[in-house]
Amino acid sequence: MRFLPYMTLKLVSQTFGYLCLLLLGYCFLDYAMHNAVLRSNHDILHRYSMQLIKYGPILLNLAFLFALIHTLTMSARHQEFLAMRTAGCASRTFLQPIFLFALLLTVATGLHFQWIEPLRAKYGKDFKQTIDKDKPQMQKLMDGSLLFFHHQDAKGYYNVYWITENCEMWVMDRLEKENPPLGSGVYHIRPDPDNTRPEFFPKMALPYLNLRPASKVSPTALLPLSTLIKKSDKVAAIYLGHKLAITFLPLALFFFLAPRCLKMRKRSSFFILYAVATTLFISYLLLLNSLTVFSHAIPLFPIFTFAIPFLAPIALSVVSWKRL
Repeated sequence: MRFLPYMTLKLVSQTFGYLCLLLLGYCFLDYAMHNAVLRSNHDILHRYSMQLIKYGPILLNLAFLFALIHTLTMSARHQEFLAMRTAGCASRTFLQPIFLFALLLTVATGLHFQWIEPLRAKYGKDFKQTIDKDKPQMQKLMDGSLLFFHHQDAKGYYNVYWITENCEMWVMDRLEKENPPLGSGVYHIRPDPDNTRPEFFPKMALPYLNLRPASKVSPTALLPLSTLIKKSDKVAAIYLGHKLAITFLPLALFFFLAPRCLKMRKRSSFFILYAVATTLFISYLLLLNSLTVFSHAIPLFPIFTFAIPFLAPIALSVVSWKRL
């Protein structure tokens, strides 16, 4: 029975080893494509921390897939599984530590969607804003007005267009972040067809301009699992089904791959099993993303729609588990 802790430790170490390799490979390729716009260590740290939160569960499941195949196929090819059965160890006892590790990964993924991924909505910003931070930007203010500007610094905004709710436009060369805001080179354009000539002010205080941005609503895709469960709209159900399908993916990988890996022989090809498993893994993710896009037009209940591709590999493995 000492073999079981050794095999479990081997599976865990290989999972995190594959995870590190996948993370390094992804960061290397991504940095090679975006090194021109990653101008500081802060940009690099911010981007890859947000990317780790976004793609962490996918990379973790892929690493578990590779480690599961490697650990079980090596045990089968070295006839360790056959020796355990000959010694009176049942198949369930042999696979119980691996099942517990898959269950642990499922819990970790669920906690990730509950606590960690919502941080992207609170602290994250789109990488496109990093690329376009020296290009014209738009900001919606608390009063509903819109503020367009070319760029900004700690002192103020430059080349500013302020459009109020009643369609009045204020064009400024510079807008200082004072209290009240102070504009320089101000042109005031009214939406009056009889008065098309703009008013000009070299300097003008704007007490009605509140520079506080409007509060941002978290996208439904970044809401915690508990919030998605409480919501009753269809969009929340779609993203809840998608997250649950990713959450229980380690268990699906275990039930689908474990009986097939233990049937490997010395003359069996590792490459074919890795290639087929990786192709099915990518196809599964593409199917989930497609369901996320097209579920708005599907009349079935969204969670039931996502349960179909999740339960299909488990149903196909019933015969293999009976023969194990």
